[in-house]
Amino acid sequence: MNCFFPYDTGAAHKQLYGSFNDSLSQFDQYKVSRIFSEELHELTSKFVYNFYNTNRQYLRGDVSKEAEDRISSLEPPLQQVLITLLSFLRTRIQGVDHRQRAIECQASESIHLNKEIFSKIIWIGLPDLLFSPTEFLEICRSLGGEPANIPDYDFYEFHSSREPSEIAAVLEAQAKDIIVKRYCQR
Repeated sequence: MNCFFPYDTGAAHKQLYGSFNDSLSQFDQYKVSRIFSEELHELTSKFVYNFYNTNRQYLRGDVSKEAEDRISSLEPPLQQVLITLLSFLRTRIQGVDHRQRAIECQASESIHLNKEIFSKIIWIGLPDLLFSPTEFLEICRSLGGEPANIPDYDFYEFHSSREPSEIAAVLEAQAKDIIVKRYCQR
């Protein structure tokens, strides 16, 4: 990954963020790139800590009260950008789902799936229109995934008439079931 954005750039590009559209469509202001030797996952962790304090609060979308204090100590140009971002993350925008606060990672090159990457993926949610479970398993095996390394997966019903928030709720419930099954029932 080369960079991340602290919101869905596609939704910003489509002008789905109401009064925040003008600000958030200026992507360069909000792009977080690798800096010197810091890895991108470290920067992502710092973002989650500075805005949410914990992963649990990030997953719930609960921006921390301390985030404002952290931002107030910064220089004015950066401070104003982050105050706008903070306000955006705290606002519940009608018709926008969890992608509002999702961290979007971008890569400049294709990411080739291999045995090592497969072993790190916990779960994949796929639209049922993409391909069948058999086709998915064939693709995984062709990319070097052995049966023991292929992540858990679920297909969800995709219909253009469904609200993104409905689909997100289904995906969230499926992911939670996998996490509970894998990590909490040992």
